[in-house]
Amino acid sequence: MKSERDLHKKCRSVDRTRSAHAFHRYDSAVAEGDKREPWVISAQHCVDRATRELRATDASQLRSRLLPILNRLDPPRDRSETTALCLMLVRFCQQLVIALHERQLHATCDCHRAAWRSLGQLIGDDAPDPREAFLGWLGSFEVQWHKSHPPTAAERVARLIRTDPARRWRVADLARAAKAEPDRLRREFLDRYGMRVFTYQQLVRVVHAVRLLRTTIKVEAIAWDLGYRSKKDFYRALNQWIGLTPTEIRGLSESECDWLGLELGARCLSARTSRDAGYRDRRLARRIKYASAPPTNTAPPINAIPE
Repeated sequence: MKSERDLHKKCRSVDRTRSAHAFHRYDSAVAEGDKREPWVISAQHCVDRATRELRATDASQLRSRLLPILNRLDPPRDRSETTALCLMLVRFCQQLVIALHERQLHATCDCHRAAWRSLGQLIGDDAPDPREAFLGWLGSFEVQWHKSHPPTAAERVARLIRTDPARRWRVADLARAAKAEPDRLRREFLDRYGMRVFTYQQLVRVVHAVRLLRTTIKVEAIAWDLGYRSKKDFYRALNQWIGLTPTEIRGLSESECDWLGLELGARCLSARTSRDAGYRDRRLARRIKYASAPPTNTAPPINAIPE
C-alpha cells in the first residue's frame, strides 16, 4: 500500500508547473482554435479517435486496432508537449480500462489496481517517449487482463464467428471448437451477448457489410461473399439491424459511416444488461444524424435484437 500512496503523490506532484502550462496551451488550442499549436490539436484528435475505437475493440485486438491510430502521433518537440501527451495518454489508459470492464457481466478483479501501478511508466521523471511508455503500459495491462479475464466458451465462439462471418456455423461445430457442450454453449452465449448464435452471426455480417459498402464492390458480390443466399436476404438483414438500404449506406458521409461501424461493432462485444430490456427501437438510421459528434464517454442505448 505504501508504494501505491507514493505513486499517487507522485502523480499529483510531478512537475506541476509544466503540467499547468501544458493544460493552458491545450485549452487555448481547443477553445480558440489556436493555429500556433497544431501539434496539440493533432495529438488530441488521434487520442480521441483511439478512444472512440475502444467501444468496438476486443481485448485480443487492442494492438492491431489502436496502434495504427496512435502511431500517427508526431513526436513531442519539447518538454511541455511531452507532458501534455503524457496527460492525454493517462486519460486514454483510464478510458481503456473502463471500456473493457463495462462489457463484463462479472468484473471483480485487480485490473484497475494493476493498471494504476504501471502508470508510473508514463508519469515518471525519467519516463521515455510517451508513445514508447504507453506501449510498455499496454503490454503490462494485457498480461493482467488475460490473467484476470480468460475468455469464456461464449467469447471464444464469438471470436470465431467474427473471424469468418461468411461461414454457416453450426452450434455443434462451435461447441466442438470451444470444447463445450452445445446446450451449455447456447445458454452461456445467450447470457453473455443477449442473442442466439445465429442472430449474432447476422449482426457480424452486417458489420462487415457496412465496411464493404464503403468500397466500389457490387452489392451482389458483397452479399455473396458474406454468405447470403440472395440479395433479398442481404437487404432484409440490413433493414432489420440499421433500417437502411445499400444505396443509402453508400450515401452516408465518412463520419456517419464511422459512427455506424463503431455502433454495430460495439454491439458485437457488449454484454447483456438489464438496461437493454424493453428497448424496441430497431433502427439506427434515425440516430445517424448525431454521428458527426458522438459522445466519447457515454454509449447510446443498445437497440433490441431483431427476432
